[in-house]
Amino acid sequence: MADWHEGFRREIEYCTYCPKLCRFSCPVAQVECSETVTPTAKMTVLKLVRDGALPFDTEAGELPYLCSGCLISRTYCEHDIEVYPPFEAARIEAVNKGVAPPVMQNHAENWSKKGNPFNKDMQEILKSCVPQKYFNKRADVVLFTGCTVLNYFPEQISDTVRVLEALDVDFKVIDLDWLCCGYPLITAGHRGPFVEQAQRVAECLNDSSLVISPCPTCTHTIKERYPEFGIDLKPEIVHISRFLADNLDRLPLKSKEEEKVIYHDPCHLGRYMGTYDEPRQVIAAVTGSPPLEFFENREAATCCGGGGGLPLVRPATARQIAREKVETVPDYGACILATSCPMCRRMLGRAAKDLDFATEDIVTLLARHMEHAGT
Repeated sequence: MADWHEGFRREIEYCTYCPKLCRFSCPVAQVECSETVTPTAKMTVLKLVRDGALPFDTEAGELPYLCSGCLISRTYCEHDIEVYPPFEAARIEAVNKGVAPPVMQNHAENWSKKGNPFNKDMQEILKSCVPQKYFNKRADVVLFTGCTVLNYFPEQISDTVRVLEALDVDFKVIDLDWLCCGYPLITAGHRGPFVEQAQRVAECLNDSSLVISPCPTCTHTIKERYPEFGIDLKPEIVHISRFLADNLDRLPLKSKEEEKVIYHDPCHLGRYMGTYDEPRQVIAAVTGSPPLEFFENREAATCCGGGGGLPLVRPATARQIAREKVETVPDYGACILATSCPMCRRMLGRAAKDLDFATEDIVTLLARHMEHAGT
């Protein structure tokens, strides 16, 4: 057996012998009501596999995928253990051994058809919402959209362009057919294809000084994961919420409107990158007051269920995680559920379709309150 567990001895040992202190926080375990999918139980299986007491078969190979990668268990862990990195290593081993869930085992092949998990021409969609003048030009700033927002919310990219134009930002979009950061590949366990895609993206970005992305997952993957795989990255990578928070005083905003907005912290933006204040600053600039807060927010914010490939492996579980979150929104009196992640917006918006409030990204919220927003 390959030493896939090398470097994760502490995590595996600590979790195996821990009395399940994070059990209540895991969204998958909460929805499935099963001890088998708690972080402790999954890590215990990895230890037994590592020690040769259990075979790494299809049953063991599925368990590392029953995780959204939200990192919330770390919030309640006395030892700050991150369970997702060893799960990711186990996923890579599961793919190598051919024991991953079929949807993940075949993910790289399906992804390669169009260079994204949605099997769509992302450049065609990008050209429908970004003026041609921003393609194939020289500029130090790159707007890297990623594929998720283009697939679900292309109008959000049009809003982003309007905001950047209002700030007089000289930017460009990259002319790359495969407009995906590669996260769907590595989270599925396909290390080689991920590295290849990361190299393609980095090559396109390295002639710039600043990369802005509306997607926290893209931001984290490019900024933090690429260097982990030895990929040289020269520009600064920032999520758009940080860029906007630094430039709010330059935006032509209308008079503030009091809208009751509640904010959902995306896992990749919050727990992964520590960005909590900036999205709230954008909302406050629009409404004149800080957003309403979920009882569990910031470091303790609950997950939307959309990460870690969970919607592919356990779609019903992922949907229920989102549903349990949105059902609490009316209790706070909010008319808008705002977030700053396209996958969160997708999961929460779909779960809330029969509830009496709207879901919106902070960029769209901001663009809607700009002077001449319709031009």
